[in-house]
Amino acid sequence: MIMFDLTPLNKNVMFLKFTKKDGSIREMYATKDLNRIPFTKHPKPVEQSEQQESKTTAVNVTRVFDVEIKEWRSVLHDNIIEAEIQ
Repeated sequence: MIMFDLTPLNKNVMFLKFTKKDGSIREMYATKDLNRIPFTKHPKPVEQSEQQESKTTAVNVTRVFDVEIKEWRSVLHDNIIEAEIQ
């Protein structure tokens, strides 16, 4: 299994191709760079969001912002087929 470095998501848009839980293939252009994400879509601080406080995050999951549909998505690291900086 290939492990992709997703740290460039913090400052760049990356092309991600991965297998979804239902087995279908998904492609997206994603980022975690707040300068590229509309302010209204920025993550809320943990203390302001009870949902985030009670939610456990898996170690092998990354939350990314899909720049085309302008929504947050979760990506399982083990399911990534391709990742490249745009």
